[in-house]
This record gives sequence, structure tokens and C-alpha cells, in this order.
Amino acid sequence: MTKNMMRVVVYLSLIVGILGYFNTNATSGTSSQMMPLRQLLEKNILPIKANVSVAYTDIFTGETLVINDTKRFNPASVIKVPVMIETYRQISQERFKFTDKLVLKPEYKVWGSGQLFYAKPGTEYTIRTLMENMIIHSDNTATKMLIDLVGMDNINQTMRSLGLTDTVVRTDNLINAEGLNFSKPSDMNKLMYKLYKGEIVSKQASDDMIGIMLRQQHRWGIPRVLPPTVQVANKTGTLTGIRNDSGIILYKNAPYILTIFTRSDSNQIAQNFVKKVSLDIYKWKESNNAVSRENTAMVSY
Repeated sequence: MTKNMMRVVVYLSLIVGILGYFNTNATSGTSSQMMPLRQLLEKNILPIKANVSVAYTDIFTGETLVINDTKRFNPASVIKVPVMIETYRQISQERFKFTDKLVLKPEYKVWGSGQLFYAKPGTEYTIRTLMENMIIHSDNTATKMLIDLVGMDNINQTMRSLGLTDTVVRTDNLINAEGLNFSKPSDMNKLMYKLYKGEIVSKQASDDMIGIMLRQQHRWGIPRVLPPTVQVANKTGTLTGIRNDSGIILYKNAPYILTIFTRSDSNQIAQNFVKKVSLDIYKWKESNNAVSRENTAMVSY
């Protein structure tokens, strides 16, 4: 091997090493700005007797920090956000309208969250009413009706087109979705980021979906420990041993996205973890006096 060839090999090795370094730091979220937050979250996770994963995204920089992103979780009712998105997408294609009505059939009834389970078969609901019940009241029956309308394959294809590689819907019965429906916090943060940026379906549709999530009634998680002045557009997911939450936190002029998935033998341990992470991140933002890096005013919904 000539000296020139040896120099080329050395230079290429250096370039590969440098690129590998930056790629590792980008995916692990260990920039100098994010390092204190990573250390804080890892300190919280060490003593927890649960399987947990956390994703935090700074909306203005787009930088995401993810902890424990190797495992897929049962998202429970968080999966209703992809169902909502697919409903909006098909409406934009004029396959149906919000004012169209669906008939409640006995086979649509799914026990758990919501009131439609107790409604009389044959009752008609507009698609808009079903969608709002699915998100605001986390109604499982409304969810099954909408999944039947838009199709699981279409939901999954849309999620893939949006860059979500680990989010899949394989059943419309969310009570028995273990091993069938799955997602990751990093995927949900991608979805929420695109919603905030107005990149899903249209700006108007994205804003409308965020507006619906702001009215979400299950507030036990991320928003529970935050000041009432902080708006949170979120969707929770709860089953035995599962406490998940994913949302856009409209914090002053530095909004952020937070998704927390948990699996534990103790519902209380899992729920307390979600609240502690939410509060710790809020305090971290406050202590750093985080400000936006763009001259973008916070959107009002």
C-alpha cells in the first residue's frame, strides 16, 4: 500500500469516527444543553420498579432526548391519536364528512372508558361526535366505530408515511390489545411535533386536533402537576399496570413535547412516575429560563 493510499484510509477512518460520534450523541440526546436533563431523568428511572420510556422534544430546535427507547409498549388509549389523524386525513379526501352518521351496533361495544358502551344499539352519532368522544372522554366504543370506518391498514400506512416505524394498530379492542397494538414515546413525539408544526393533513386540521386534545378530560398525568396557566394538549392511556401520557405542553414561549410510557405491577408507582417526570422537566425549563429560538408566537387554540 502506497503512502497516499494509507493517508486516504486514515482520513476515511477519521471521518467515519467523527460521524459516528455525532450520530451517537444525536440519537442519545446528549448535547451539552440536554445533558443535565438526561442525568435528571436517568436519576428518576434508576430506582423505579417498572419498565419505562421517556421522550422529550424541544419544539423550536427539534432536538429530542429519549430514555430507554429499545422496547415497544402497549400504548393503550394513546393509540387513539393515530385514529383521529386518519379520520381527518380521509375527511380531507372527501371519503365522508364530519356530519355523516354511524349507527351503534352491539358488536361495537367495548367496555371501559366512555359512555357509548351503555347507549342503546341503533343510536346514531356523527363522526365528529364519535371523534370528540374518543379523544376527550377516551371512549373505547367510539374508537372501535372509527377504526372500523377508516381501517387499521390505512391507519398503519399513514403512520409509516409520517415516519413512525414502531407504531402499529392490530386490534380495535383496546382492552385486549397487549402484543397487538404497540408504539414508542419517540414515535409519539414525532407525531405531536408534526401536529404542532401544522404538517398533518393541513394546518387547519392540525390546529383542530390540538384543540380537541386540549379539551381532553383525563388529566391525571402530565398536566396534573403543572400550573393551571400551562395548557397541555395530551392523550392518556391506562390499563392495569399501564400508565401512559403523550402531549404538547404550551409552556410560555418555549413549548415542548413529552411522552411517557410505563409498565409496572403497581398502577400507583407508574402514575407517580409520570407526574414526577412531568414536574421535573417543567422545573428544569423554569430554572433554565428557557426561551424560544425563533420569533414565533405561541399559537392560541
